[in-house]
Amino acid sequence: SNIALVRNNARLGAKIAAKLVNLPR
Repeated sequence: SNIALVRNNARLGAKIAAKLVNLPR
């Protein structure tokens, strides 16, 4: 398995989650 790719995907997911949390409700 490609550890670097997994880590990259985790960071990308965290960024998306942060954006969703910061959206006005």
